[in-house]
Amino acid sequence: MYTLVFYLWMKTFFYTLPFALGILLALVIRPLVELLQRKFKLSPTMACMLSTGICLAVLFSVIGLVALYAVRELTALFEQLSQGGFEKWSKPIADLLNRIPESLQQLDPQYLERNKEEILDLLRSGMDLFTGILGAVFQVLTSLPTIVTMLIVTLFTTFFIARDLHRLTDFFRQLFSDRTRSYAKNALKSSNGKGQKYLLCSLLMYLITFCEATVILVILGLPYPLTTGFITATADILPVLGPGLVFGPMALYRLICGDLAQSVGLLVGWAILSVIRQIIEPKLIAGAIKIHPLAMLASIYFSLVSKSLWILLYMVGFFTLHASLREAGALPELLPGRDEEETPHASA
Repeated sequence: MYTLVFYLWMKTFFYTLPFALGILLALVIRPLVELLQRKFKLSPTMACMLSTGICLAVLFSVIGLVALYAVRELTALFEQLSQGGFEKWSKPIADLLNRIPESLQQLDPQYLERNKEEILDLLRSGMDLFTGILGAVFQVLTSLPTIVTMLIVTLFTTFFIARDLHRLTDFFRQLFSDRTRSYAKNALKSSNGKGQKYLLCSLLMYLITFCEATVILVILGLPYPLTTGFITATADILPVLGPGLVFGPMALYRLICGDLAQSVGLLVGWAILSVIRQIIEPKLIAGAIKIHPLAMLASIYFSLVSKSLWILLYMVGFFTLHASLREAGALPELLPGRDEEETPHASA
């Protein structure tokens, strides 16, 4: 059932996206709607209109500010590259760049002839990737009317869903028998929203990583802190490498460039990110679903092999659903007795 639902969602993603966003936003603003109705005695329609306006204004303001700052950073980066690179090249880096033409001239012609097809395939793949990126950017820029329409549909969907949420809930309840509703209610009660808690806690941890990485980069005086912080938060999805996938190469690069202080600062920042994550993760994820790191690594590997982000989303959702059903008691433990071995006895 999960696979079928996911497949249908994937095939209809762009058709159902504004409605899905509207439903999510309606659920988010529902407490605010009830607060306005209770405190200020507003009608449901007026409370939904104010709540929707406030939510979308805050959301678009945050997205606009972040996007503006990110565009400025990327523009500055491209301008610097177009002017001949960075002005702070150290002597080792400059010598390495100067040796590249000499190294190319010393290549064995027979080696190039033997591996001509592999080299051409590599260059062709690089050009295909670059062309695909440009095509995606051009498609986004030329589909602004569609994006505006999607935002309008999301706005109205949020309003109507928030206003009629109780009636819609009653309508869907009538579609199922009393026994089915009882099973669903018990399953939701036993799971206690663990999947939702896990998702929210994970997003909060990535947001904390983004803020910490950005502050560290600003303190060290490194360029493009917002963009690099976003990349660091994205890399934090990896359960083993995490922020080190970004901070490690940056520290090595600054060391090669001769800036020992910034290199050490990046390593210290990496350690700070790791320590803070180890401290806050048990408190945030306590009581929520815990997915084994090997499952996350498998999801990432399958996604890379298939070259599809959908595989990653499918696998993460699959493991989350399995963990939720296991926590609810609907499925047995994969490794019976593992929790008892990891948790000390009360008498101890």
